[in-house]
Amino acid sequence: MSNEKTRVGQSPLAFLNALLVMFALGVVVAADVCGGYGALTILSLQINMTRLLIFIGAGLFVLSSFLLHRESRMTAFFVALLFFVLGNLRFLVVDYLPASDISFLAGGGNGVSVTGRVVEAPRVTPTSDGARVRYVIDATGAKHEGGNTERVTGRLHVTQYIRWENGSSGKREERRHAEIGDEITATGRLRHIRGYQNPGQMDTVRMARAHGITARLTVQQSNLVLNSKSDDEVTMMERVMRIIGRVREHCRRSMGAAMSDYDAAAIFAMLFGGYDGIKEEMVDSFTVTGIVHILSVSGSHVTLLAGILACLGRALRLRRLLTTLATIIAIISYVALAGFVPPAVRAGIMGALALIGIALGRERDSRHALTLAAIVMLIISPHLIFDVSFILSFLSTAGLLYISPVTAERINDLLPAGKFYERHEGVASAVIGSIAVTVGAQLATLPIVAWYFHVVSLSSLIANILVVPVVELIIVAGVLACIVGIVMPPLSRLIFAIDALALGVVYEATRLIARLPMSQIYMPPMNFFSSLCYYSVVAFALQGRGIREQITSRIKKCRVVIFSCAAAIMIFALVHFAMTPDEMSVHFIDVGQGDSALVVTPHGRAFMIDAGGTRDGSYDVGARVDVPYLLHHGVRSLDCIFLTHAHEDHAAGAGGIIRRVPVGMVLTAGEGAQEYRASMALSADELASTHIAASDEGDVITIDGVTIETIYAPGKGTGSGNEMSNVYRVSYGDVSFLFTGDLVSEHEAAILSSHGNVRSTVLKVAHHGSKTSSTKEFLRAVGAQYAVISVGYENSFGHPNRETIDALREANVERVYRTDENGAIVFVTDGKKLQAKPYVDGQ
Repeated sequence: MSNEKTRVGQSPLAFLNALLVMFALGVVVAADVCGGYGALTILSLQINMTRLLIFIGAGLFVLSSFLLHRESRMTAFFVALLFFVLGNLRFLVVDYLPASDISFLAGGGNGVSVTGRVVEAPRVTPTSDGARVRYVIDATGAKHEGGNTERVTGRLHVTQYIRWENGSSGKREERRHAEIGDEITATGRLRHIRGYQNPGQMDTVRMARAHGITARLTVQQSNLVLNSKSDDEVTMMERVMRIIGRVREHCRRSMGAAMSDYDAAAIFAMLFGGYDGIKEEMVDSFTVTGIVHILSVSGSHVTLLAGILACLGRALRLRRLLTTLATIIAIISYVALAGFVPPAVRAGIMGALALIGIALGRERDSRHALTLAAIVMLIISPHLIFDVSFILSFLSTAGLLYISPVTAERINDLLPAGKFYERHEGVASAVIGSIAVTVGAQLATLPIVAWYFHVVSLSSLIANILVVPVVELIIVAGVLACIVGIVMPPLSRLIFAIDALALGVVYEATRLIARLPMSQIYMPPMNFFSSLCYYSVVAFALQGRGIREQITSRIKKCRVVIFSCAAAIMIFALVHFAMTPDEMSVHFIDVGQGDSALVVTPHGRAFMIDAGGTRDGSYDVGARVDVPYLLHHGVRSLDCIFLTHAHEDHAAGAGGIIRRVPVGMVLTAGEGAQEYRASMALSADELASTHIAASDEGDVITIDGVTIETIYAPGKGTGSGNEMSNVYRVSYGDVSFLFTGDLVSEHEAAILSSHGNVRSTVLKVAHHGSKTSSTKEFLRAVGAQYAVISVGYENSFGHPNRETIDALREANVERVYRTDENGAIVFVTDGKKLQAKPYVDGQ
């Protein structure tokens, strides 16, 4: 018994971290079992699981209490298991949606009028002729067309598109936006929250649920009625948030008076987060150099601000308590100015705990506080585990606390002692500190960055040493200017003008660093097992020399077993690789209401057929959906992009791809290069450097044993719409895929009369399943085993049409896949056998 007693409570930090991991794992497992999309389809499953988990949790609690009383070594195990069950249970409770939730009215074809109160400051994004304004509202009532108003609950996004109007003086008159506490009534089509369902894509549904948002509504200017509330009609908290919003707006206007709109947008983002109005070139440069987090609300803002105050306190020889108090006030002020948005609150809590501990010389206590804060946050909102910003904030702060001190110590050990070092100790310490912070954050977040972003910035070390100190001054000066501007506007504008000059230096420096060779390298995604191995190696490297030697000694004792297992795994992998036949994969990517497909040949070469896009160009599908998908699957260059026609929902995404991934050539239909330049938003220089040519009927290209035929091309000058769609067939062995673009029924008849043989194994259904395509005669002639409909979730066109679905069934299609239901669909074939792998399998 005495031996057991000495083991109880010996590693509280490790125990806390284990509880955090088990609780988070419990949340993830529960979400995976339930599908993660609430009570819409799995209410009975949730109820039954909740009852069972309550029973199991109670049993584990009693058992853990008994073992704790006996001071048993098994106590930690059963407490950790209890936290796993609590993670399951907490997710099920929070994921449940009451029958009154606004999301239950979403998805219908009719319009809905939703009334609610604005709970966050509106987000305004300028457009060419106006702005896109996004509100977050707490719904209180909803009314269908011709129906009665019913009471609802829940939170939703309302996006309003407005156009500026010219007043009598000819100047642009901007409409007033709603403030926090105002009531708005918006009328439009209510939709569920939905993202792109592709591997490696952020889970938009769960990230929205972390903020309580379950639906979205898009309206035009005239379909939103604003019922303004005076300050006396709102709650005290809403009044405070209004004041903060007005201070922010005053800061933005002060910035605009002292600098260009682009500079004002960038500095405003450094202070309060957001990418609205920032030059795309600046965002790209910051991304390549690994400091793009500066432009969004993150722990780095808190770290920079609190770190500077801590250094200032030491320089002024202030008492530790006074320095800590000033740091807390600064963090609270920053979070308030950021609007108390959830990312700012999370970053404030985590950053404050870490920096306060460092300022007090109690890093180990900060580690405990960080873990406790994460556990509390997940208990309050378990959906946060699916929020990438939360994970990155936590891991980067953990890297600061666990990895950075060890890194700085190891670097100091490598430096030779001498008079030169002693003379420049302050500068050396600052440089070492910057390197240690960068290394700590990057090592801690590497698996997440690899999974979602696929690149690692090697130039971030240089950027953090040369650029980040200037950014720190910009942020501190910006906050100071915001405060001074309340009483001394001229001085505020002067500080902002100096800030703008400093921003110019930062921009040019990041552009120069981004152009350096190997400034950014590709990082393949890491699965769970490889991530576990990675963190195990990092944990081993962080241990002291004595512990590392003990672990190494134990490994040496088991080296025969370890070597045998490693050899067996290697032999198995080699045999599996040798026996696996050469396979082609065809990926139908979920790009919403558009078409995009990737073909990877047996030896890794790749090409695309269409690339998706949006009609209004408001979202770069190529850069934000296609390119991440390519990198996630290890595709870093394309031999060719085949475009069926010039419509933006098929061709616009190619522009974003061309700007980020090497593309051999672009083959198009017959509308002409200028039509595609407009659709892809290519500059004259980009167009000149891109090989674009029209593909003629009968053209055949073979890439690595895969044949691409242009079996139909209407020709040049015959139109500019869906009737211009080329039809491509991709074949490998006995398996073929037919890509029909937006082919209309008249041209389907033309293909049958002119070409005859359109038989294929898989059919990409024309025009997103519209009734203008897919005639019964054409479907019978194709004789497809599988069909794929690339279509947007709850789209406004009503695609796919019920007649088309029925026609596919009558044509004996074995299964119809839809990107709105199944997400990305991958077909793998060795030329004889064919296997389909939907990202979401509804069957």
